[in-house]
Amino acid sequence: MVGKLWHEKIHPEDRDTVTEQWLANVDKIEPWTAEYRFLSPDGTVTWVMGHTNPQLDANGQVISHVGTITDITDRKRMEEQLRESHRELEIQVKERTRELLESESLLTQSAVMANLGYAVWDYSDEKYLSVSDEYAGIFGYTSEEFLATFSTADKNHDLIYSADRERHQVYYDRDRSDNQSPDIEYRIVRRDGDIRHILQATKYVADRSGERTLMFISLQDITDRKQAEQELQN
Repeated sequence: MVGKLWHEKIHPEDRDTVTEQWLANVDKIEPWTAEYRFLSPDGTVTWVMGHTNPQLDANGQVISHVGTITDITDRKRMEEQLRESHRELEIQVKERTRELLESESLLTQSAVMANLGYAVWDYSDEKYLSVSDEYAGIFGYTSEEFLATFSTADKNHDLIYSADRERHQVYYDRDRSDNQSPDIEYRIVRRDGDIRHILQATKYVADRSGERTLMFISLQDITDRKQAEQELQN
């Protein structure tokens, strides 16, 4: 069972979870590790990593546990500072993206007012720096799912409808001395298999040497408009 003194020291918000994990593992022949908070009588919160190794009898049955507790408060504080810095960076990127989209008139005013998704590509790390919920939603994903699944350019290319991939690649490969590309329309394949028409605009940010550092992408689902145009033609 859980030692009473040890159990009472666990922060109330972590106590039930840690206790449940411990009791589920106590009879297993494998180590147990968990991170949780201790709460001292003066209100001080300490982050610790608890680790135990089971001790077996001659029949291979667990008879006790030998454990250690390591203070990881400094590490957890650093992790929180990093998360906070990342959140602040995301806010700055989103604000800068919207400013660029509006000031450079990358899309028509009606497109800006409509449901617009945007993303930022980092050339140094060759990955997305930020993806808005609207951007990921156009493809049928949450922003977290999109970043985890389509983190590279090759993976992202798989989302484009096969007949439009070559034209889309030419769009990216062309020389853009002014760091801005004209709008392009193409089709994508959503997560559910639905084919949608997309309007894309792209803006590049370069350093003083002219090397591109960031790519700002804005997308709008224009499927309804394309279908209306087709109906008028018929």
